[in-house]
Amino acid sequence: MICLSGARYKLAEAEYFLKILRNLPRGSDEFIFNLSAFLSACRSAFDVLLYDYAAKYNLGFTLNDYLDASDFEQKARALRNRDALIFFTWWKNKFNQLKNDPVAGPLTIKRHVFVHRGRPPMRKTVLISATLSFSNSVRIASRLFRLPLPQRPTVPGPQVQRVYFDDFPSRDVVDLCEEYMKIITQTISEAENRFP
Repeated sequence: MICLSGARYKLAEAEYFLKILRNLPRGSDEFIFNLSAFLSACRSAFDVLLYDYAAKYNLGFTLNDYLDASDFEQKARALRNRDALIFFTWWKNKFNQLKNDPVAGPLTIKRHVFVHRGRPPMRKTVLISATLSFSNSVRIASRLFRLPLPQRPTVPGPQVQRVYFDDFPSRDVVDLCEEYMKIITQTISEAENRFP
């Protein structure tokens, strides 16, 4: 097994749920449950980055300790750990960029709604198939002809084509998740490259 940082492990978890989402019937309960899990794992990768760098810079936090941005900053200042403070300034700026990103910002809020309130409003585009019936006879010039009926195709019921959030009416939820995953992955990669 490859040893992944905590943030990379969370990204792998998010990718797992995204892979499942791609193949589930849109709008099903299973789809919604996996969407919630994806958003939670993807957003958590950025927070777990703090734990990874708290360990790297020997700030004294364990995995059992609660760690938020102010805890990281206070401990780095108390230890006068310059490298940790430089990382934290970068992290805080990235956090603000993510909050203001046109995709990452709203999806972060939706993750918050899923985790703390249940489920954000979503809509579905549904394809409805119609079944046509034909008569097996045609009258032409007062003469009756019997014609074979066309074989009745098997027509499924309504199918959800697309699921979208109210504030993204032209974007499928899975497409948004793909973009969100790229944004968070790029951010983690940037941290790894800037602060090896």
